[in-house]
Amino acid sequence: EITIRDCPENEENYKENVQEIVKDAREGLDDNDYAITLGGENQAQHDFFSEITILCTSVIFLVYLVIALQFNSLSLPFLVLVAVYLAIAGAILGLFVTQTPISFLAVMGMVSLTGIVVRNSVVLIEFIEQGLKNGMNVKEAVVESGRTRIRPILLTALTSIVALIPVAVSGDALFTPLAVTIISGIMFSAVLTLIIVPMMYLVFHRFRRRKREA
Repeated sequence: EITIRDCPENEENYKENVQEIVKDAREGLDDNDYAITLGGENQAQHDFFSEITILCTSVIFLVYLVIALQFNSLSLPFLVLVAVYLAIAGAILGLFVTQTPISFLAVMGMVSLTGIVVRNSVVLIEFIEQGLKNGMNVKEAVVESGRTRIRPILLTALTSIVALIPVAVSGDALFTPLAVTIISGIMFSAVLTLIIVPMMYLVFHRFRRRKREA
């Protein structure tokens, strides 16, 4: 087996040269006895992101199942998972603002955010559901949940951020992207979850009520 590894320098020209070498080598080989593969850093990155995509999809699916069992609903978990998308968007924004490269641990930090930030949405929606059971109308329940839960949500986010700040400013090439990812994801998600999740719950409740009346 002949393996030709890529080179980061003059990448475009190098790829053309590699393709020519592969073409010439393949013409002189018997396909039954030899195989030519192109590998290297690009192939490793491709394999890594493929595995991470499968891992992230599996984690989100498991979180969805747990929340669906908790709320006994197949639609409410989608509101909870909004916090995950907000956290990932915040993590990417944080990496861009701080000019931190996306590394293995940065991507793992995004996967970790899936389990960290959903608790904020769970707490809000659980309180709203309890308020509706106690006789509140939906607007009162949403406002009361935000007023009651804003302090614990922000405090837990703040303590997590403060604990990771020393790692983020340490300059460590390995762990700094992880810390920046988690800090920016938690910050972005904690603030926007208090705004977007209650708004989406109002829309969801209105849609569910119309469906019952139909």
